Amino acid sequence: MARKRRNKKRKQIIWAIIIVLLLSISGLTYIYRYPIYRTAKQVYNEYFRRWRQSPPAKLLPRYALGVELPDNFIVFGTDVSRHQGKIKWDELSKFRFDEKKIEFVFIKATEGETWQDEKFDYNWKKAKAYNILRGAYHFYRPKVHSAKQMRNFTDAVEMEKGDLPPVLDVEIESSLPKSTYRKGVLNCLKIMETTYGVKPIIYTNQKLYREYFKHKNFKEYRFWISRLKSTPPRMDHWHFWQFTYEAVIDGTYEYVDMNVFNGSKEELYKMTKK
Repeated sequence: MARKRRNKKRKQIIWAIIIVLLLSISGLTYIYRYPIYRTAKQVYNEYFRRWRQSPPAKLLPRYALGVELPDNFIVFGTDVSRHQGKIKWDELSKFRFDEKKIEFVFIKATEGETWQDEKFDYNWKKAKAYNILRGAYHFYRPKVHSAKQMRNFTDAVEMEKGDLPPVLDVEIESSLPKSTYRKGVLNCLKIMETTYGVKPIIYTNQKLYREYFKHKNFKEYRFWISRLKSTPPRMDHWHFWQFTYEAVIDGTYEYVDMNVFNGSKEELYKMTKK
């Protein structure tokens, strides 16, 4: 009986130790979840970098970014924010894929009435320093006063000759009446155009385009469409197409969005601020 009690007690101690260890590991994993996540992503992305250097020959042209490249486009770019951390712009500017390079970048500047991206100034200056066409964008909040949102953006962004037009990022659905929603967006666009002297670009997805912007008031604007498919946006007139959120490029260990311009390099340069 004594031996049984000792064995039972030993098992209880062992199980107690196992439970404490599991709880400790779980706790440490939660506390250090962000470093663990970043490290795992870094290892994963490095795998793709090595794979790109010697991939199966038949896959190289179509998977040079770790994602499938769309056909029949020659001008590629990206868009970035604080989520990419501190980008190594020297590496990004030298990066090549399928004999192409990053020709342009849209950089998040502001959101809503007061929020400003902490990495904007750094990214804005570095893109210019490394001769990458740059443009700034504002994330639109439908229920925040449009003029106040644009004051936030214009306070943060000073455009120069050769910069791409400013972008209004419109991707939030709202319970507001469509007329009210459109009015707020139009007011933002007009303030951008008055301030910078160039007609801005609207970033949105196809659902919101059909719901709000396939309208006579927006016929004169350029559109940058998010469509995470292998085929281009299903609309007559678009200028930029965001085809993935998960590209792997040199200069950052975070995934980045990739875009194509619907035209030539010369046509892209014609869009810039004069």
